[in-house]
Amino acid sequence: MSKSHSKKTYSSKAHTSKAHAQKPERGWLLTIAIILVGISGVLGLIVSLGENGFRTDNLPTWFIAVAAASAIADIVAAFGLWAWKQWGYYLYLGATLASIALGLIATGSLMYAFSHIIPFAIVGYIILPKWKYFD
Repeated sequence: MSKSHSKKTYSSKAHTSKAHAQKPERGWLLTIAIILVGISGVLGLIVSLGENGFRTDNLPTWFIAVAAASAIADIVAAFGLWAWKQWGYYLYLGATLASIALGLIATGSLMYAFSHIIPFAIVGYIILPKWKYFD
């Protein structure tokens, strides 16, 4: 009887230690990166909706809708990354690609593309060592 009790205790401890291994400390750098992804999404949404004085009346409706959806995707991606979900990073990739495409259509400048690729690459570099902990 004591053997089965000790097995239950042991398996319970193993389960607890495994749960802790799945959720490591996020660290200050990853925390800041995720917060910046969310802030970027909020600012992108404000800009795409024209609520800050930027003129959007000369842009097609589909352009504004895609820009707003991309910004919302950034916000949702930040929540996914915060929750250690791989889909958060993939959603951030999709939102980044959409932003790059819109920027190239609107400006025709490759600098706009690099201004989105560089933050994405930095976030990826920060996430890479902890990627195994993402579900």
